[in-house]
Amino acid sequence: MRLSALAAAGILLRAVAWSVQLGWADQLRRRPDLASVTRSTELDPLNAQGFRAKALYEELAGLEARGSWRAATQLDPRNPRILIPAGVYAEIKGDSTLAEEYLKTAERWNRLWLPRWTLANYYARRGDRTKVIDWIRSALARSYGETAAAFELARSQDLTDAEIAEQLLPRAAHAYAEFVAFLTRTPVDAAGAALLERVASRFVEMELDEPAIRRQPETVIAAVERLRGDGHGVAALRLWNQACKSALIGSVVAAPGSLIINGDFARPFLGRGFDWRMTIPAGVEGVHHPGTGTVKFIFSGNQEGTNELLAQPLVLPQGTAWQVSFDFRTRGITPRQAAFSWMLDAEALPVEGGFSSEDWSTGHFVIPAAGQDRLRRLTLVLAQPVGAVRPEGELWLRNIRAVPN
Repeated sequence: MRLSALAAAGILLRAVAWSVQLGWADQLRRRPDLASVTRSTELDPLNAQGFRAKALYEELAGLEARGSWRAATQLDPRNPRILIPAGVYAEIKGDSTLAEEYLKTAERWNRLWLPRWTLANYYARRGDRTKVIDWIRSALARSYGETAAAFELARSQDLTDAEIAEQLLPRAAHAYAEFVAFLTRTPVDAAGAALLERVASRFVEMELDEPAIRRQPETVIAAVERLRGDGHGVAALRLWNQACKSALIGSVVAAPGSLIINGDFARPFLGRGFDWRMTIPAGVEGVHHPGTGTVKFIFSGNQEGTNELLAQPLVLPQGTAWQVSFDFRTRGITPRQAAFSWMLDAEALPVEGGFSSEDWSTGHFVIPAAGQDRLRRLTLVLAQPVGAVRPEGELWLRNIRAVPN
C-alpha cells in the first residue's frame, strides 16, 4: 500500500514538473530573442510553434533555418501558418520542389485566400503564366478585403481588365465591389468607361440578392463619380438610374419627360452622383427640409465674393432645349440685393422677373439645346461683385422642374 502511494506521488510530481517545464518553455517562446526561443524547443520538443518561432528568428539573424522549418512541418503538417513561410524559405534557398510541396500542402488543408494567393505569386516568380492565372482565379473565389494586388498581378500576366472581369471574377457581389474599387482608382477612357459601367451594373444586380444591411451603395456611387468626373455622363447617368430604381442608392431618377433629379427636394441630398450638392459658404446658413420639400438659405450680410449654393450635374440630350421653373420667395432681400443667378457651367441663365419676392413666386429660365448628349453642371450662385450690396435675409426654394421647350 505504501509503495503504491509512493508511486502515485512520484507520478504526480513528474506531472507537476512537466507542467512547470512546459509553462517555462511557453514563456521563453514569447521572448523576442533567438536564444530564449531555442531553449523553449529543448524544453518542449513537440511544440511546432516553438520551431516555427526559432526558424523565423534564425532567418532574421541570417542563420540556416531549414532544420527548424523541417521540424515544425513534421510536428504540425497541416498548418498553413507554418507551411507557407516554410515554403517561401525553401524557395529562397533554391529548393523549388520542396517549396511547391509545402505551398500545395498548405492549400490542400486550408482552401482560403492566403494559400492560393501565395501559390499565384510563387508561379509568377517561376514564370508559369497558366498556373498564375488559375491560382488568381481560385484565390478570388475565396477572397475577402482588399484584392487590388491580385488584379495588378493579373495585369502583369497580360490580361486586360475586360478579361479579368470575364475570366477571373467569381459571381459574388463582394468580388465585383473590389474590382469596381480597383477600376475607379484611375481615370478611364471610353473603353474603360464601358467596362466600369458593365461591371458596376452587374454589381447592382448582385446586391439585390444581399440582405439590405450588407448592401454597399458607396461602391456604385464611386463608379458614378468616376464616370461623371471623366466626362462619361451618359454612362454615369444610366448606372445612377439603375441603382436608384433598385433602391441601392437612396435617391431618385428624373421624372419621365423631365431633366432634374430630386427636384421636389423630398429626399435628403446625397451631395454626390446626380443628386443635389448643397454648399454653405462662410456667413451663410443653409437648411434642407425634405419633409416640406424646401431649401432655405439665411444670409448674414457678412458673406463675401461669389459663392455656389446649390448644384446638380445634368446630361443634356442632343437637340432639346429645356424650360426650367422653380418656386422661390425672399425675406428681407430687396431686388437690388438679390444677386442670385442660375449658371450652366460658366454660362449665366437669366431668370425672368428677377429673384426677389416676399410671397411664393415662380421663376423661369431656359437651358439651350446641346449639339450632342453632353454633361453639364447646373448651379445656383450668389454673385457679389466688389462694392455690391450684400444680401441680408432669407431665400427659400422648392419644386424645381424642367420640361422640353
